[in-house]
Amino acid sequence: MPISRRFKVAGLLLLTIVVGLASRHFHTPLPRLVQKEAGDVLWAMAAYWLIALLRPAWPSGRVAIIAAVLAILSECSQLSHASVLEELRRYRIGHLLLGAGFSWFDLAMYPLGAATAWGIDRTLVRTSRG
Repeated sequence: MPISRRFKVAGLLLLTIVVGLASRHFHTPLPRLVQKEAGDVLWAMAAYWLIALLRPAWPSGRVAIIAAVLAILSECSQLSHASVLEELRRYRIGHLLLGAGFSWFDLAMYPLGAATAWGIDRTLVRTSRG
């Protein structure tokens, strides 16, 4: 991955995490449902940027699919109340990564987030292939 692309992807990952955390912490004029679902979209976007950073040679479509599947698996893990998962959810980072309550609607937000990151990557970040 060229250095400039690596910095762009890392910057987008950091920005996505900051905006995602802010969406959970600060109140906005947006309806609560929109604000909550924005966090789910941003979760999948962050997964996309992290995968793109770790696997720069992968085509962007593959990165998007893996990010969406990873996010969906995280949502599905909320159906399990295995002691190890429940223990992880007690910590802030575990709660942010694994969530706490399953939602069918969230399953639609994750592909939307991965597709949004893919579009940003293809439009603003990647210069040659993907």
